[in-house]
Amino acid sequence: MARLQQEQARLSAHQHLGLADVQRLTGAGELFDTLMVFENYFIDGEGLRRAERSGELAVTGSDQTDATHYPLTLVVVPGGHLILEYRPDLFGPEQAAALVRRLTHLLTELGNRPDTPVHRLQALAPEERHRVLTDWNPAPRPHPEQTLPQLFAEAAARDPEAPAVVCGERTLTFGEVTARAARLARELIDRGVGAEDLVALMLPRTEEMLISILAVHQAGAAYLPLDPDYPAARLAFMLEDASPALLLTTTALTGRTGPPATAPQDERHPVTMALDDPGIAAAIAGRSSRPPTDSDRSSPLRPENPAYLIYTSGSTGTPKGVVITHRGVANLFHSHRRALYEPVVERTGRSRLHVGHAWSFSFDASWQPQLWMYHGHCVHVLAEDIQRDPEQLHGYLRDHAIDFIEVAPSVLAQLEQAGLTEGGSCPLPLLGVGGEAVPDSQWARLRELPGTDVVNLYGPTEGTVDALVAHVRDSESQLIGRPVDNARVHLLDAGLRPVPPGVAGEMYLAGAGLARGYRGRSALTAERFVADPFAADGSRLYRTGDLARWTDDGAVEFLGRVDDQVKIRGFRIEPGEIETAAAAHPDLARAVVTAREDGGVRRLVVYAVPRPGTAPDPVEVRAWLAGRLPGHLVPAAVVLLDALPMTANAKLDRDRLPAPDFGAAARGREPVGEAESAVCAAMAQVLALPRIGADDDFFALGGDSIVTVRLAGALRSEGWEVSPKEVFQRRTAAALAPGLRRRGGDPVRPERAPAAAGGAGTDNGPDTAPETGAGA
Repeated sequence: MARLQQEQARLSAHQHLGLADVQRLTGAGELFDTLMVFENYFIDGEGLRRAERSGELAVTGSDQTDATHYPLTLVVVPGGHLILEYRPDLFGPEQAAALVRRLTHLLTELGNRPDTPVHRLQALAPEERHRVLTDWNPAPRPHPEQTLPQLFAEAAARDPEAPAVVCGERTLTFGEVTARAARLARELIDRGVGAEDLVALMLPRTEEMLISILAVHQAGAAYLPLDPDYPAARLAFMLEDASPALLLTTTALTGRTGPPATAPQDERHPVTMALDDPGIAAAIAGRSSRPPTDSDRSSPLRPENPAYLIYTSGSTGTPKGVVITHRGVANLFHSHRRALYEPVVERTGRSRLHVGHAWSFSFDASWQPQLWMYHGHCVHVLAEDIQRDPEQLHGYLRDHAIDFIEVAPSVLAQLEQAGLTEGGSCPLPLLGVGGEAVPDSQWARLRELPGTDVVNLYGPTEGTVDALVAHVRDSESQLIGRPVDNARVHLLDAGLRPVPPGVAGEMYLAGAGLARGYRGRSALTAERFVADPFAADGSRLYRTGDLARWTDDGAVEFLGRVDDQVKIRGFRIEPGEIETAAAAHPDLARAVVTAREDGGVRRLVVYAVPRPGTAPDPVEVRAWLAGRLPGHLVPAAVVLLDALPMTANAKLDRDRLPAPDFGAAARGREPVGEAESAVCAAMAQVLALPRIGADDDFFALGGDSIVTVRLAGALRSEGWEVSPKEVFQRRTAAALAPGLRRRGGDPVRPERAPAAAGGAGTDNGPDTAPETGAGA
C-alpha cells in the first residue's frame, strides 16, 4: 500500500490529463472512451434506523459529486437512477441530453419488446429518425426530362454568336460548336452509331474534345474518354472491356491503342476514325450542320440512355467502368443552375460568364466546368502547360477574368502561393474545390475571402460528379454539405440503420444521379448498389465506402474511409489495383501499397518481398509498374523487404513499414557548371535529400506533380526561368540545365560533363507520362 501511495503521489502532477491523452502519450492508441459504472454501495439500513430511533442521527437525504476524465461515463445507481457524466470540452449540454434521450428510448424498446432481436432495435426515436431520413434530405424538385443535346440546343438558340469555347488563341461561338458537332454526329449516325452504343474518344486536350462529346450525344451514343498518356496496356484493356463501336482519334495517336491505321480494318478493334485524316475530314465537312433529331437517329435518344462511361480504380485489381445516364447529368445541371450559376449571374450582373476547365477529360469532374456551357457560358479549355504551372494558371485566371474554376485543394494551395488570394481576396466570384478533403487551415482561409463564394463539391463517379455541395462560408470547419436536387444521403450503420447526429456512419447515396452500375460487372454492381430500405419504389442505394456524420443542423461532415481507398490529388485510388499489378512482377512474391505523407506530400509506396533467389532493382520494378499503370497509380517508390512486418494477430503492421530511402537511389555524378548545380540543389531541397546527382531521375527519387511545382518555384526564387512541364519532359538536372535561363536572359551554355557510367534513365517508360493537370 505504501508503494501504491507513492506511485499515485508521483502521478498527481498529471491528473489533469484525460484518458485519451494518456493513451496517445503512451502510444497505446484509442482503447475505449466510454465508461459504465454500477454503483452499489453497502448501506447498513438497520444501523441507520437504530441511530434515528436513538435521536443521535437523522438521515435527511443523499447526494453525490463526481467528475470524469472519460469523454462519457454512465453511472447506474440502484433504485432506477441513471447519471450521464461527460467532459464539457467534448460534449455540450444539448448533445449530452440527446444521448440520454436515445438511451432512454432504447431501454424502453427493450422493456416493451423483450423478444426482439437486438439488431432490429432502433436507437433513434421516431421524430429523430424522421429528421435524418426525411427532413435533412431535400424535398423532390421536379426538373424537365431532357437529354444533353436538348439542353445545349436551348443555350445555343439564345445567342448563337456568343462565345462558347476558348482554347488558346481559338474562340468558337455556340453556333460554330453546334454546326461542327452536328456534322460529326451525322457522320457517326451514318456509320451505324446510335442509342446505347459507345464511342471512344482519344483526342488531344483541345476544343475538339468538347465538340466530339456533343457530337456523340447528338448521335444518341455515350462516350468513353481515353487519356493518350495512359500506358498502351491500360488503353487496350479499356477498349476490350468496353467494346466501343468507334474510336475517334488523330493520326498521331492512332497507334497508341493497337495495330496501326494502315492495318486492315478487320485486324483493328474498334473501328478507328482519325478526325484529321483528309478523307474523313472532307466527309465530315460535307455533312449538314443541322443538329440531328430522333428522325435522323437509328433509335430515339431518351434521358435514361447512357451519356458516358468512365473508368475508376478497382479494389480487385481490375478497373471498373461506371455508366452514367443523361438523366443524371441533366438533373445535376438544373440543380447547379439554380444553386450556383444563376446566383453568380445575379451577383456579377453579367449574363455570360467565363469558366476555366482544368480537369482531365478522363475524370468525371470534367463535367463540372462543361455544364456551364449548357447554361450559355464560355468554357476555357486550359492547355497542359497552364494546368501544370500554378503561376501560369494564376495569370490566366486574372488576365481572362475567369469567373469560376474548380480544382483539387492541393492545387488550390499552389495557386494561393502563386498569389491567387494575395491580400486576402480572390478575383473569382465563385471558386470550387473538390476531388479530395479540404484541410482545416485552408478551409479557414477560404472562409474569410470577401466577395468570393467558395463551394466544396463532393461526389463519387457513381453519383454523377456532385452529390453534395457545401458553401465554405456557412461552417467554421470542413463539411461536404447537403444533397443536390433530387438526391438523398443516408448515414447508416452495419445493419443499414440510420445513425444519430454526431455518430459516424457509412454514407449511402440515393435518388437522382445514381449510375446504372458497372459495365459488364453485374456481381460488383449488385454488391455496391443495394436495395433502398427507406423507399417503396424499388430504388437503390449506392454504398460509397465513405465515413461521415451529421452535424446538428443537418449537414454532412466527411470523416474518412471504411476501406483502404485513398484520394491523392483528386484521383480515387484503390491500393488493391496497384498491389495486383505488382504481384504480377516475376521477381516479387508479395506486395502491399500504402499512402505515406512526408513533408506535406502524400505519395504511394509499394512494399514488396522478392521471390527466393531473385534480386530485383526497385527502380526497375517501379519502371515496370509505370509501363502498366496510369500515372496517378504509379508509386513514388518501391521498397524491398525480407518480410512484411506483422502484428500478433498476423495482420500487416503498417506502423512498422519503413520510410522509403530515396537518398540511397541518388547515385548520379556530381553536377558541372552553375545551371546543373542550381538544379541539383533545388531538387535536393524539395525532396529533402542530402544530395542528388546530375543524372538522377527526379521522379524516381519521389518527385510528382506537386513536388514538381515546388521545384519550379525554388528555381524561380533563385532567378531561374523554368516551367513544371520542362521538369516533366527532362527529368534530370543534366537534361534540364541546357534549357535553363536567367530571368530575362538567354539559356545558360552548359559546361561539358564527364561521361556517365550509367544514367538513371526514365523510370516510367515511353508509354506513360506523370500525372498532369489540376485534377492530377
